[in-house]
Amino acid sequence: MPSPSPSPSPGPASIVPVAAAPHGDGTFLAPGTFSFGANYWASHAGTNMWSDWDADVVADDFRRVRAAGMDVLRVFPLWPDFQPIHRLYAGQNSFRCYALADGSPLPNREGLDPVMIDRFNTMCALAAEARVKLIVGLVTGWMSGRMFMPPGLSHMDPITNPEAIQWQVRLCRGIIAQTKHQPAIAAWDLGNECNEMGDAPTDAAAYAWTAAVAGSIKAADPTRPLVSGMHTLSVEGDGRWRIRHQGELTDLLTTHPYPFWVTHAGLDATDTLRPICHATAETRLYADLGGRPAFAEEIGSMGPTVLDDARSAAFLRASAWSLYAHDCRAALWWCAFDQEKLTHPPYEWVAVERQLGLMRSDGSPKPVLEAMTQMRADIDALPFDALPERLVDATVLLTEGQDQWAVAFGAFVMARQAGLSPRFSTWDAPLPDPATTPLLIVPSVKGLVALPASLQRALRGFVQAGGRVLLTIDDAHLNDLGEVWGLHLERRHPRPSGDKLAVVLPGFQPGDRYTATQTVRMQLKPAGAEVLAAEADGNPVLTRHAFGEKGGEAWLLTLPLEHELTVTPGALGPAHDRPFGGVYRAFAEGVDTGRVASQSNPLVGLTEHPLSSDVRVLVLVNAGNGPADCALALADDWSVRDAPRGVLDGQTVSVPPHDAAAICLKRG
Repeated sequence: MPSPSPSPSPGPASIVPVAAAPHGDGTFLAPGTFSFGANYWASHAGTNMWSDWDADVVADDFRRVRAAGMDVLRVFPLWPDFQPIHRLYAGQNSFRCYALADGSPLPNREGLDPVMIDRFNTMCALAAEARVKLIVGLVTGWMSGRMFMPPGLSHMDPITNPEAIQWQVRLCRGIIAQTKHQPAIAAWDLGNECNEMGDAPTDAAAYAWTAAVAGSIKAADPTRPLVSGMHTLSVEGDGRWRIRHQGELTDLLTTHPYPFWVTHAGLDATDTLRPICHATAETRLYADLGGRPAFAEEIGSMGPTVLDDARSAAFLRASAWSLYAHDCRAALWWCAFDQEKLTHPPYEWVAVERQLGLMRSDGSPKPVLEAMTQMRADIDALPFDALPERLVDATVLLTEGQDQWAVAFGAFVMARQAGLSPRFSTWDAPLPDPATTPLLIVPSVKGLVALPASLQRALRGFVQAGGRVLLTIDDAHLNDLGEVWGLHLERRHPRPSGDKLAVVLPGFQPGDRYTATQTVRMQLKPAGAEVLAAEADGNPVLTRHAFGEKGGEAWLLTLPLEHELTVTPGALGPAHDRPFGGVYRAFAEGVDTGRVASQSNPLVGLTEHPLSSDVRVLVLVNAGNGPADCALALADDWSVRDAPRGVLDGQTVSVPPHDAAAICLKRG
């Protein structure tokens, strides 16, 4: 049952020391550090790196990667190349046995090709020589829109068929047994987006597949962390592949935050606020709900059919600085080299898959690689080995019955505009302690079951204990509007078709109204609440109500603003850059969250990181297409010490477009 008590901290992931790590504490993806890398699927020569093996080409590729400042590559032992098993049949087409293509017996129980294992070991040795760490995607049966399965299994669903799962377990166990001695291998990965390989009819089926494969990997090598490697997980509801299940069964969660592919993320131009916030919002959602560190394992703009080279570099720079500031550990671009020389499907089929590299097929760098190289140097030049964890000042609580990704995404963007740094949670988890996290946002609540009685009691207790709750409504039902929220519901009814609600929200300029299409009208009457925004006829839209003896407040917004902004194309684009976060900023005003700095530019995100009791680092990330001058407002007894990165004029920080600044503050 939810209650206003501190949430237990999840246990740390199994992060293990690795040789020649580039960061000061000698660990792979350690807290506060940041790695840059790429997904290495094909060489710059444009060949299948396993069947057309050329060790000299691979060695040259690794040297190029390391020289550019990358320290990690994700690599893929292609399933049918490494486990080339065929089915042989006897009379009446009855299955007889598994064998190689020519009918000869399998070389080992796992069906692994010894030649491929030798090539894999050579690749690992070349990576170690180049000082590049490897994440190995073990089950690579899906790649860029095409399935790659051994011929003997191609008629099976790899997620639910027990025979296919048996061979995947053997594949993982066999590869690990013959390569785990390689020091270049930093982590094992379940595979490449394995949730795209087949149809999991239930979340239990997805869990069972993950448990079988993850268990075989952990048994074969318990010393290295296991990476999830999935694309687009769900919170709960209808989603089969769930964040919490992957967090339970693996050590590191991953996002593949392509605005082009992820729902709601690509509704504005890729180099603008919404897509730039995407990677951080999704990665923090996974880390917070999954209880594991998370990183952007694949990120990209989808190349010149979507965004030109210069804007792709801007997109990466702003996205990666934001990931770094939110302890999201790494950004791996898809992919290392362009693939327009590959002629087999899916490259024959899909135009957007051909020119996604950091480098062209002739080996020349693109602007996005130059941006990555510069960022590596800039982060390494900061006067600390690891960026301390950011201060969290709010909790975003997701509920049943809503599009949880859309709501979480919208809440993150609004919080960023308001200068807040939130953590995600769900309705069935303990509420935070208002003494340490006094702001609780329950966004775009929808339906009859979204606010169970236990949660309503917990929200009441949170406010009574001195916390401040903001509840935003998407046609939900709340029982205690009168006592806690200070409102009387006279009636609710469907609005006429096409009816528009126009309202002036906090932070808007005079005359600037937000217009929304609403399906339900809540006709409210204040019963102690203060009305902060209203419809033209005076019907309350945004209210606040003091409740309890410890200064708690209950705020209500009858607009599902978070959901609506996320699902509306262009709503967060440059032509519509109104500060919707003004609602959150007004909600947080006057609350002591422990943070000492703020600024008001809605396109600039600010995180605060204590280096000691008397020194803090601010990271400011500009998602805008122009420079941003940010006037810092500092708490008493705090002042600017210096600017390790950025241009400073007194307490005004100038942040270039799609870039970041780092400012040190001192107390006294």
